[in-house]
Amino acid sequence: MSLSNRLALIKERPTGPRLAWTDLNSEELLARASADRARSRERNARAARLKAAPNDRRIVFVDFCPGGVVVQRLDIGWIQQGICTFDYFSSEEQWETFQSISMGDLIVMKRDLLTSQTTRLYAHGRVVALELNENRDRVLIVDWSHEQDQIEVPRVVCNNMVKIQGIEEVEASMPVEFWCWLMK
Repeated sequence: MSLSNRLALIKERPTGPRLAWTDLNSEELLARASADRARSRERNARAARLKAAPNDRRIVFVDFCPGGVVVQRLDIGWIQQGICTFDYFSSEEQWETFQSISMGDLIVMKRDLLTSQTTRLYAHGRVVALELNENRDRVLIVDWSHEQDQIEVPRVVCNNMVKIQGIEEVEASMPVEFWCWLMK
């Protein structure tokens, strides 16, 4: 090898700053690839959510004020995040009922009024996906209605924290106003 070729190889050999620059570039590329994979997973999840077939045979009434305590209300966070969770363990039966909610079910957020035999309904949405959080607890991904009107209805069909009702029972006990509220 000629002297000029050897000098050219020495000049092309990576130096400390050049090696550091190469390491930074490779870390950026890995981070970008990881972000691209995360965006791809999110796109796929969004596509799956759009495919959730409505289950119009069941309506799930969910109380968002555990223990009836307003300061523990969960509805605002649920709507902002597009989720529904079962954070307050009230009974094994209620927990199992929540676990049986499936994609396509219609969720109606409610709060029982202690002074009367009525329940106030706040929002509704369709379960579009099911996920597990970091604690392995079930999280319902819900496409909540953007309409925030509240209505009062008879307490007959929604007297538990989580209550799944067949459409026939709901039709028999709910007033016309309830169905109009759902259509908004």
